[in-house]
Amino acid sequence: MLSESVNRKVVFLVLGGIFLFHQVGFSFCERVASGKIGSQVTLPCDSSRSTELFMFWETPMGVIAPGYNTSRSKYKYDVLTGDLKIYIHQKEENGKYSCYSRNLYSGAISVSTVALEIEEQWQAAGSDFLAVLYRCIAIVSVTIVVLGGWIAHIFWKKFLQKSYILDGK
Repeated sequence: MLSESVNRKVVFLVLGGIFLFHQVGFSFCERVASGKIGSQVTLPCDSSRSTELFMFWETPMGVIAPGYNTSRSKYKYDVLTGDLKIYIHQKEENGKYSCYSRNLYSGAISVSTVALEIEEQWQAAGSDFLAVLYRCIAIVSVTIVVLGGWIAHIFWKKFLQKSYILDGK
């Protein structure tokens, strides 16, 4: 009886975890590529093999395929391998990129998915004038408080501690 309820809980937790993992947008078998804004990232198309013909890429920004009007300076793809090179301009390009290809013999369509994660550029974050000013004010304020506490401690130790102890008979 106890083991049956434990088994139900384990199954529930595992299925719930898988469901939440997929809701967030990740899957267990997809690849992950990462890059920074201003860099170029190559996304491999695993579904394009010797017996398959590359068809198109489905991206968060739209479809990239032969014959579609896409930005040549932003996207470059190899028609034979299906690999996609992206020049990252903005954070919104995060997401899943799916490569579709068709088998030459059976006509079956295969899909491979690559998740693109854009890394933060910490130098650019908070480098404006107000952020630097607030940081400087905070540093000066903390320094003044620490020095004031240190001076008060020394003053109390030299002058007040002896009289306080003697008065407490």
